[in-house]
Amino acid sequence: MVTSITKSDWEAFMAVGRVPLSVRELVLQSWQRSARSGVTSLKSAPKVGESELLAGRRDARRLRLGARAALQKAGYLLNHSGNMLLLCNDKGVVLDVAGDEATQARGRENHLHVGGRWCESAIGTNAIGTAIHLRRPTQISSVEHYCEEIHRWNCAATPITDPADGRLLGVVDISWPNDVEQMNAAALSATLALQIESDLGRHYAMERARLVERLHMQRPRLSSDPVLVLDRAGRDLFATEDFRRLCADPEALNSLRARIPDLMEQVPEVIAEELSGALPGADLEVIAEGEDAVGVMLSLRRTRPVPVNPGAELDRIARIGPVTFELCSQAQRLAGAHIPILIEGETGTGKTFLAQAIHRASPQASGRFEMLNCSTLTHEGLREDLARETRRSAMLEQLAESGGALCLDRPGATPSEAQKLLLSLLEQVSARARTGIKLLSLSSTPLYEAMEEGRFRGDLYYRLAGARLVIPPLRTRRQEIIPR
Repeated sequence: MVTSITKSDWEAFMAVGRVPLSVRELVLQSWQRSARSGVTSLKSAPKVGESELLAGRRDARRLRLGARAALQKAGYLLNHSGNMLLLCNDKGVVLDVAGDEATQARGRENHLHVGGRWCESAIGTNAIGTAIHLRRPTQISSVEHYCEEIHRWNCAATPITDPADGRLLGVVDISWPNDVEQMNAAALSATLALQIESDLGRHYAMERARLVERLHMQRPRLSSDPVLVLDRAGRDLFATEDFRRLCADPEALNSLRARIPDLMEQVPEVIAEELSGALPGADLEVIAEGEDAVGVMLSLRRTRPVPVNPGAELDRIARIGPVTFELCSQAQRLAGAHIPILIEGETGTGKTFLAQAIHRASPQASGRFEMLNCSTLTHEGLREDLARETRRSAMLEQLAESGGALCLDRPGATPSEAQKLLLSLLEQVSARARTGIKLLSLSSTPLYEAMEEGRFRGDLYYRLAGARLVIPPLRTRRQEIIPR
């Protein structure tokens, strides 16, 4: 592409604001935005710190996974061509680079490389930043760039959107220096963006299929409460017939849906904390694959009479298969005993469902089932809880008054300085309880090992682990997967 202006046109605009007659409208508007943002004539783009780059790469791991094949293809096609490909996130930070190594070396001089921040507000008009602002394919040549030192470059960038919800994920950019011929950069950039979006769409469909498979494996556990499962885009994947009828706050549900897409790149514990209490009267579980969140399950709490057969739900779960039968037999015996139970198992094995089934088989079945996310606990917060000055302490006081079950989620994530106070809080709740409180704890990592390594207090461990149930991973009991 031949630039629409000359160097003297650029100089006149920078000196006195004179608009060249031949300048493209998108370039002029970008120059004006750059001027309003106070961009100076930088020699290179700002570079993010190592921690920010690592965080940006972690948050964009789905984008990077979807772009893996495109990067490999570009590395082959662009080698020795004088061109390079840059994959950037939605803030214009370069995450990955492929292509001609000599061009990459030249790019480092202007931070046109991993860690460079190329949004318009940082470095002015450039294809990456302008494509992000306009959300459409953009090509910027030579002196069309706002900063003079970047005039040595030409670039063509295409936005990448999430097939799940249409959000902007980032851009794919082809860059090359002025002394290199390149006639097809815009087409190549657009083609690679389409390939990345296609791969992301395929991954999204596979993710939804795995979520459905998980639901079928857990189907016997889903029949007691109204349940809704949402995917990463906040879209319905599964709902019991009575969920919408019994959901008391549809507006809060819609608000929760809208928040999910922006949170799903966070770790599951952060998502659970952010969405805690978002839907009154509902328990929320983040569904994860390893460390990646893939969906959210909501189950409505409803007061129910103590069933004629309190262990009916455990009996129903036990019918899944021989391994689960043995686990539920142990759980049935422990449900009636006045001892705390520690449930351990990998993420996604159904610890919360088992804990709820134990509660419903216990003498406290008519009471509330309250979850306490230990990863959110702090020393100062627990001191306030002990002084009965927080919303959490009010919940615990109500539980002590009416009875029920207190379920600690991820007790191993409790900060070391707060563990003694957590123990004191449990003792306080137990002492105030008018009726029995069933204490349950859920851990995805072996808590005994954490105690042995000095990361978890021994007295707190034995307070939680009067008995221990271990749920085997799903991969070791494939015969128990319920066929569709």
